[in-house]
Formats: sequence, structure tokens, C-alpha cells
Amino acid sequence: MLFSSKIDCSFEQCGGIGIFSFSGELTYEHKDDLNMLLMRAIHSIDHAVLNFSKVKLIDLPSLMLIKKAYYTSLRLKSPLIMTEVPAKYEKELFDDKSADRSKSGRAGMKHYKRTLNFK
Repeated sequence: MLFSSKIDCSFEQCGGIGIFSFSGELTYEHKDDLNMLLMRAIHSIDHAVLNFSKVKLIDLPSLMLIKKAYYTSLRLKSPLIMTEVPAKYEKELFDDKSADRSKSGRAGMKHYKRTLNFK
């Protein structure tokens, strides 16, 4: 199922697990669609998996949106599970210096190795 002609994302659900598979480029032009998908992943699904295996590019605004959604999911005690995140984005997503300094930011640094699979 394709969510938008602007952002390539398919969705599969099996019980309480929803898998969002992104492809192509996640850029500023798609920020509204990306935000909607991330909010759906956080608030409408028991366990959400974000698969980035077919993503070629994530620009800085989209990366920050994903990071914000991830830390929000930690605060809500329902962490997003991200797979196949290109390794070049690991530092920006989970660098201690840019991490949210709240309690969820510290939890994120401990949690991310278990919930992420980098390419």
C-alpha cells in the first residue's frame, strides 16, 4: 500500500506489529507526509517497525524528524524499531552531543543498539 505519491512507503500489518518500508529519498519536500507516517507509527500501532533498506537519501530536516519521533516513542515507552538505517546517518541520529538531553535522550543512547540494524 502506497501512502502518498510524494513519499514511497509501503505498509504491512501483522497483529499488533506494523511495518513501514520506506524507499527512495526522504527530503524536506516530503516532511509533511513523513511526519504523518511517523505519528501514525507512534500513536496508532502497538509495535512499529521502520525499514529504511531501500532509502537512498535522508536530508537533515527529515533526519531530525525521524530522530524526534524516535525519542518521542521512547518517552511514550513504545520505541520505534528501525531497521536497515544507512550507517552514514547513525551519528546524526544517535550522537550524544545532539541527543535530547532529557531522560528519554539518555535512554535512547542505551536502547538504540538493540532497536537498530545499520547497513
